[in-house]
Amino acid sequence: MTVNFESALQDGDAEGVITGLAPLAESERRRLAPQAAQWLKELKANAISRATKPWPYRLDSQTLLRAARAMVVGTASLSELRKLGNWSTPDEDVALRVMADRRPDWLAEWAAFVLENETTSWHTPFLLVKRLITEGLLPRPATSWYPLSMIYGLQRRDRELYQALKADRGLLEDEVWRLFEVEGGGDTSLAAHDKYSADRNSWSWALLQLSGEGLLSRDRLLDASLAALQRDFAPFRAGWFSRFHESLQPTQAERLARKERYLGLVASAVPATASFAVKALRQAGPLSLEDVGQLAPALASSATGVVRDAVRLLPSSVRSAELAAEHLPHRSADIQSALLGLVEKHASQPSVRERLERARASVAPSLAARVATLLSLDAMAARTSQVRAEERAAPPPRRESSTSVPGPIDGIADLVELLAALLEEIQDPHDIERALDGVSRLCERTPDVVRRLEPIVKRAGKLLGERAPARFDGHSPRSDIAGLIIAWATGTPPAAAETPHPLPRWLTGRSARPDPHQKSVLAFLSGRVREVAARAARGEAAPLLSLPTGRGGALEVDEFEARQRRLANAGRRPDPFDAIQARLRADGSDEGERYRFVYGATGEKHISFQLRVEPAMKVEPELTDVPALFYAAVDPAGPDYGGVAASGSTGLAEAIRWVGTVWPSNREPYYAKGALELGGNIDWWAARWELRCFLEPMLIPNEPLGEMATLLLSLGLGAKESGERGLATDVTIAAVAEGRLDVEKAGKTIGGLYNSKLLKGSRLATSLGDASRISQTHAESVSDLIEIALSGLYGPPPSDLHAPLALLNELSAARGHGVKRPTAKAYLTGIEGSGKTAALAKQLLAR
Repeated sequence: MTVNFESALQDGDAEGVITGLAPLAESERRRLAPQAAQWLKELKANAISRATKPWPYRLDSQTLLRAARAMVVGTASLSELRKLGNWSTPDEDVALRVMADRRPDWLAEWAAFVLENETTSWHTPFLLVKRLITEGLLPRPATSWYPLSMIYGLQRRDRELYQALKADRGLLEDEVWRLFEVEGGGDTSLAAHDKYSADRNSWSWALLQLSGEGLLSRDRLLDASLAALQRDFAPFRAGWFSRFHESLQPTQAERLARKERYLGLVASAVPATASFAVKALRQAGPLSLEDVGQLAPALASSATGVVRDAVRLLPSSVRSAELAAEHLPHRSADIQSALLGLVEKHASQPSVRERLERARASVAPSLAARVATLLSLDAMAARTSQVRAEERAAPPPRRESSTSVPGPIDGIADLVELLAALLEEIQDPHDIERALDGVSRLCERTPDVVRRLEPIVKRAGKLLGERAPARFDGHSPRSDIAGLIIAWATGTPPAAAETPHPLPRWLTGRSARPDPHQKSVLAFLSGRVREVAARAARGEAAPLLSLPTGRGGALEVDEFEARQRRLANAGRRPDPFDAIQARLRADGSDEGERYRFVYGATGEKHISFQLRVEPAMKVEPELTDVPALFYAAVDPAGPDYGGVAASGSTGLAEAIRWVGTVWPSNREPYYAKGALELGGNIDWWAARWELRCFLEPMLIPNEPLGEMATLLLSLGLGAKESGERGLATDVTIAAVAEGRLDVEKAGKTIGGLYNSKLLKGSRLATSLGDASRISQTHAESVSDLIEIALSGLYGPPPSDLHAPLALLNELSAARGHGVKRPTAKAYLTGIEGSGKTAALAKQLLAR
């Protein structure tokens, strides 16, 4: 029977097309290919313009496209299908019937192409390819995109992932195990899938259930997850495999059988993987002396928690002491102290003493005396006995995370040394907190203590006399430290604030007396110092409730609750400001959730960046309502902090850094303030060196990057000042490596800012180009980001669009394919002319 293909296409008769093509020879099919391709292109063009133009056909688009795709797949060559892209891919039933009739020799190549180019979190061709395999038309593809497409390809609303896997036992023999061999990228990975899936529809839960039922080998799952970690996947994606391994709850015997594999992971470039390996080894049991050397990479790790776990794991031996001495240089004082605990047990050995002598110059000043004692032969025996006695009496060490910070100050000598350093320069806001906590706990006023304070009292008085801002008035952390020292040393309490203010709704039952002269977040911090200064003047020692346990001001809830219990057992109540700060750091506050931020750029020649909070705050917040102070600071007329919009010496980097530790669970208003200030000075109209500090918390490994963080980061990537742009680039590199950057959100933000002419393409290309050269993952993320930004552009192309297009062209060439997003392609298609931008657009479209 002869089929009128023109009529069948016009009628959307897919069945007629398939039936008509079935008996045709390849030469006859090829003669029909131009007609099929032209009809598909026409349908595509009308589908894209449907938002602005009426649909010119009597039948719906899906019916017509189904027939057109059947015709195209049944007549086109492989190269033609590649050019037509995913618009040419039919549904499963059509593809199966057409390919069963045609059986082209390039079917495997076509399947690999479809898998690579159409696998996303919302659509994958997995079931199509799987049916071709099941029907014997295709061998299992070797491409990594085949198992990756299965991650989302088995999802259906009417069944769980576990049920889908159980229904197809063949998947349990091959495809499931290949998931442990591929990393994925973007939102196509096991880590990304499970992050946004309910527990019962996650891969982790499904595999655990199948293992429990004996359908998947438990031993093989344990081994496969460790093998995946050995492939050095990016931190975010590697984390899924370590978490899955632990969810299997290996027994001590199972861990011991895999000791060599854990030891191999200690050297992983991913700190979280190294930490996982060291913890697994601790649960496996004591380490043999032969294995000590393999822990060297853990001792060299930049993650404090990894080093601490390694120190606890190392057996007491000469080799352990040698390794500890070798790794003393360039470490923080608390890590050096832990390493010295291993050294001092065998410090009498020549090999250990030799290494300790070499490291001596790099040891922290607070540990210098301890090292000198260890190197003294006469005192060696007594010191060894003392160390062992201290170890027997010491409580178990506190668990540290990868974002841990130095612990509390131990004695008056270290405290005085820290206070003296803070009077000269403040780099780390955690040093302010340690000093504040140290004074709070150690503020006895004995003659010896007062004598030790005399040198820094003179320096504090000189500082306050050099036209520095007054103490405790919310302007200068250094002035506050100076006032704290003077109050403690002289016994003169600071002047009391005049007007009490009620505490916010989320913290009741106490009263506070803040400084009435300024209501800002920095003034709140000054109020905290004033509280401690008042007690120090009386010699009334008490532990501080709000000392952070992690970088950026984080306070572990368990530690916070333990401190509360200790205070209650001692019959004490925390200082009011200290209680507010501790609560904000431990579990935050929902006071600001009713607010949102609105931003944009105005103007043609002179672009102005604007950002405001909605609804507008009509009442001035009280000093104790800290969340409201953060939101109010975004209003140009609201209470400022950190000196970013004030005169005098308040524009200090240390002030901004310290404010950034106040509300670590919600730094969005802090980042909004940074975006407001950096966006208003993006072309460096004034030297605002302190503004880059707003970006620094984004380098914390577990810091979430919400809307305002992404906005600030985007502005930083396009900033004129090289320090701001360089730091924003570093944040981008770290966030991509750790899986924290939402590329979709960042691309849309950058696209909007670029379209408003606030950002310059040349600067963006420089920043993103630097980030893309770090790894293949970074290159892919940057490429995707630029495509997303292009998708958000409209109107005439920016004059410097050639810069980001040149970068995208370079990345596309390296990756072997062109632009993937249809919306980005559509924008590039509309670029006309013969300049650099148009030439690059044509090159990208031609790939």
